[in-house]
Amino acid sequence: MSDPLYLALDAGTGGGRAVVFDGRGRLLRRAYRAWDYVTPAGLDPYGKEFDAGRFWALLAEASREALQGLDRSRLAAVSSTSMRQGCVFLDASGRELYAGPNRDARGIEVGLELEEKIQEDSAAGICGRWPPWIFAPGRLLWFKLNAPEIFSRIARVLMLNDWILFRLSGEAAAEISAAGDSFLLDIRTRQWSPELLSAWDLPLSWFPPLVLSGSRVGQVSGPAALETGIPAGTPVVAGAADSQAALWAAGVIEPDQVGIIAGTTAPVMAVCDQPLLGPAGRIWTNCHLLPGRWLLESNCGDAGKLLRWYVEGHASGDYETLLAQAEAIPPGSNLVIASLGPMVFNLKEINPARRTGFLFPFPLELEQVSPGAITRSILENIAFAIRGNRDQLLPVLDREPKSITITGGMARSRLFARIVAAVLARPVTVVEAPEASALGAAMAAAVGCGRMADLKSAAEAFQPARTPIEPDPAWTSEYEDLYPDWQEQIKKFENPFEE
Repeated sequence: MSDPLYLALDAGTGGGRAVVFDGRGRLLRRAYRAWDYVTPAGLDPYGKEFDAGRFWALLAEASREALQGLDRSRLAAVSSTSMRQGCVFLDASGRELYAGPNRDARGIEVGLELEEKIQEDSAAGICGRWPPWIFAPGRLLWFKLNAPEIFSRIARVLMLNDWILFRLSGEAAAEISAAGDSFLLDIRTRQWSPELLSAWDLPLSWFPPLVLSGSRVGQVSGPAALETGIPAGTPVVAGAADSQAALWAAGVIEPDQVGIIAGTTAPVMAVCDQPLLGPAGRIWTNCHLLPGRWLLESNCGDAGKLLRWYVEGHASGDYETLLAQAEAIPPGSNLVIASLGPMVFNLKEINPARRTGFLFPFPLELEQVSPGAITRSILENIAFAIRGNRDQLLPVLDREPKSITITGGMARSRLFARIVAAVLARPVTVVEAPEASALGAAMAAAVGCGRMADLKSAAEAFQPARTPIEPDPAWTSEYEDLYPDWQEQIKKFENPFEE
């Protein structure tokens, strides 16, 4: 039997990827297409939509590029992963009426109406999160009140990850980890919640049957084969939401393991064997890919996005040089404190007047405030936010984590991993998977086509390289003194008009 290939389609915040892996989880080919969003009239700055046809065309184009030159007869299955909270509304014929990314917060406009429908404690106890306005119910209620002609035509609601599978196969299914970010899933029963659906008068028929990651949902249709270059009849397998897929690829599986996905954003997630609940606006409870496993999440928000903003928008654009310069700067970044971007998660109290920036030493010495110092201050800023979010999880987890694993794009920086280890005063393990979410989807594909017995077998067979990082005691001592200074700056910027 020839070595199989697996294709993962990944719909991220900034663009779409098609990634091909071999039967041992080695990345063979990838192609990327950037995309952007539009703000509908009257919804600036928080309303976002995308052209579903264009997004699909870009994903299909990436798929054709990634498969070019490969023996497509070896393609054993295709799966998908995507940003969380993104969703698509379809009419009865399967045409897209609305497509929105995780950035679409139009539910803010109808927030009071949303929250009047159900009590916070009741909702958070079912779906593990609050408030509801960035999720599907907020968007649906907005359409009901502001665009009833569209709302009246809705026949199906799909999370973005599931929409990709629908485009490939014509079959509608809802993978559980992605469905958890709909605000309509009962995280205990892993079924659509009658209480939440009833609260907003949403019909169950709009929401497809729920399936586990690794379940075969259909096969690539003839039209999709022509668009994507994937052979018709190739098994289409349910993947997972991007964070859960990345954690799975990184081996964060067992209770009390903590995973940090240091990519564009930086969710900090702890595995638990029961659906623990914390303060709903500060901590979310998600479904893990495995039955009998859940995830506690406290999210830093912007991480790699902040580094990219500085390196590509305000510096040389040369990551390698700037990171080398940052490594030569001592802890504390020559007294430069960055306090922009990352935060300790508290969605209920996000302050639109929040001021962020850099605090520079005075008098200003230009040789101290170098690009390397600014770069290091950004890395320290992200690491401090990771610590704050880790600390926010601990009282709910009620024990010290067994292990801490870092994956995602920023994990490629050894300096960043060393800073995180020192700030946390804990050893960390770096999982070097350049496309961790796509790898998690490929693992699911291997299960869904029968090449792997189950998700655990796939995780063992596809395990990427792991590198342990011990905290530097001298750095840890410095960061113990610096962390309170960072907290103080964050507090000032969160409440800029308080005395």
